[in-house]
Amino acid sequence: MTTTDADAEHDEPESLCVFAPSPLLTVTVEHDVHEHDQLHVHVGGQGLWIARMVRTLGMRPQLCAVFGGETGQVARFLAELEELDVRSIRTEAWNGGWVHERHGGDRVELVDVPPSPLSRHELDELYSITMAAALSAGTCILAGSHAKEVIPDDVYGRLATDLRSSGVEVIADLSGGSLRAVLEGEPSLVKVSDEELERDGWADSNEQDDVLRGIERLQEAGARGAVVSRGAETTLASIHGLLFEVGAPSVVVVDGRGGGDSMTAALGVASARAMPTIDGLRLVAASAAASVVRRGLATGAREVIEAMAPLVDVTAVDDTTRDAIAADHAGRFGS
Repeated sequence: MTTTDADAEHDEPESLCVFAPSPLLTVTVEHDVHEHDQLHVHVGGQGLWIARMVRTLGMRPQLCAVFGGETGQVARFLAELEELDVRSIRTEAWNGGWVHERHGGDRVELVDVPPSPLSRHELDELYSITMAAALSAGTCILAGSHAKEVIPDDVYGRLATDLRSSGVEVIADLSGGSLRAVLEGEPSLVKVSDEELERDGWADSNEQDDVLRGIERLQEAGARGAVVSRGAETTLASIHGLLFEVGAPSVVVVDGRGGGDSMTAALGVASARAMPTIDGLRLVAASAAASVVRRGLATGAREVIEAMAPLVDVTAVDDTTRDAIAADHAGRFGS
């Protein structure tokens, strides 16, 4: 069959790089339908949850991470069972983990073991495999670690700078010093929650006007675009200088943790596929909504996401954006 220009335009990139410094081994104790205890053992952590949703959305995540010690061996085995393309280094460091109890509706933390810090040589090796994966994929998501001590803030800044200078689309889901460092590299997009925005001093409150001012400050500091999740409230986004308010259908939240990571994964996919801005924002909101209705973090089903996306309401915040939408000039992600 002959491939036309139109077909080529809609070809999906093969892979997307996810920087996930130190995944976790997670154990959750829950009741089954007969009130008997069940053990659920998974690999987790922000970068892993992001990679899981990237895979759900039809792309191959190259997971650049460290796996070490007994916890790391098990975590890597579980990551590979999920068909994630694991790119890892040998390390003496061990991965952290947690044990949660969830007999009721809320998680109760029983044990939280932090990962060990990486040595200088281990950091250099992790940096190298991430650069290689990101340069081949063209899009890279930078995720945080379970403990701040694992990755120094400046590593994020250097990664963002080096990748952007080589034309890689960089999406960062970070906060605190790591976010401030990555902003120096002028990432394509940053994703934060309204709580992080206020806590880190970018916004005075979680009111919409203050959040919009926080987005403006993030862009003044180097971000080319920003997306702010606000829990049950609408998401606010600045893409190519246009301001959007994004509202997903109301759902009953079973587990809200991981919804933001699902949004970040969808932002990476939208950027890698150069999706129209409105369509990409719908995918972002639908990915989060489809995840929080399930137990298990960032485990939304693709068929639910695709069915929910057209129901997401994307509206303009200002007249400039309203005019751009009316003229069909809202642009695309990653361009």
